[in-house]
Amino acid sequence: MRRFLSLAAVVAIAATASATTMRRYSLEEVRDHAEAVFVGKVVSSTVRPVMNGQLVATDYSIEVSDVLSGEVPAITTVTFLGGKDAHYDVAIPGSPALEAGRSYLFFRTKQPNNTTVGWGQGLYRIEKVKTAGAEQTVLISGDGELLRMSHGTLVRGEAVTVRDGALVKIASSDSQAGDARDTNGVAFNADGTPARRVGPATAVAAEAPGTAATLEDVRIFVRSRQ
Repeated sequence: MRRFLSLAAVVAIAATASATTMRRYSLEEVRDHAEAVFVGKVVSSTVRPVMNGQLVATDYSIEVSDVLSGEVPAITTVTFLGGKDAHYDVAIPGSPALEAGRSYLFFRTKQPNNTTVGWGQGLYRIEKVKTAGAEQTVLISGDGELLRMSHGTLVRGEAVTVRDGALVKIASSDSQAGDARDTNGVAFNADGTPARRVGPATAVAAEAPGTAATLEDVRIFVRSRQ
C-alpha cells in the first residue's frame, strides 16, 4: 500500500523546494560549493522517510568511474528529496530522479546533505549523440541545458533533449496554457518569483554538438578553482 504525505506537508515542502531550486548559481559557484566532483553510474536506489516521516528521500548508490575532485570511494551515494517505490510516491518540484544504469557527472555538496549543488545545476547526464555519422559525448544538466565551450570558457547552452540518438532543441512555448499561475505567458514559483517556463520538447532542428563541452573540459574547469 502506498503512503502519501499530508497535503499541508507537501504544499509547504514543495513551496520551499521551488524557492530553493530557483537560486541560480554560476558555474563557478557550482564548482566552488562542491566537496567532490565525479562521474558514476547509478546501480541501485533506496527510498526512506526523513523529517520524522513528513518527507521521503532517495539514496542512489553510485559506481564511481572517474573522480575529478575530492575523495570519493568506488561506491558512494547521492541523495535527492522525493522518491517512488512500493511504499512511497512523492515528487518534489525541481528534485532530480536518476535512472538506474545511466551515468552522470555529479557536483556533490558537503555532508550531511549529500546531494548535488543546486540540484539539477550540479548534475549532468552523460549522453552519446551522432552528428554527421560520428559519435560524440555531451553533458546535459538536470535542468536540461547543454554544457558548452565558448571562447575557451565553460558556459550553459540551450535547453536540449536526445531523440533517436540526435540532439534536439527544446522550443519554449509561451502561448501554451496549462499553468494556472501563468500571467501573460509568465509562470510564477510558489514564492511569487518569475519562473522560466519551458514547453514540451519540440523538434526544432537536430542540434550539432559543435562546441559541446567534454569531461576533459570540465576536469580543467574544476582544477582551476582558486
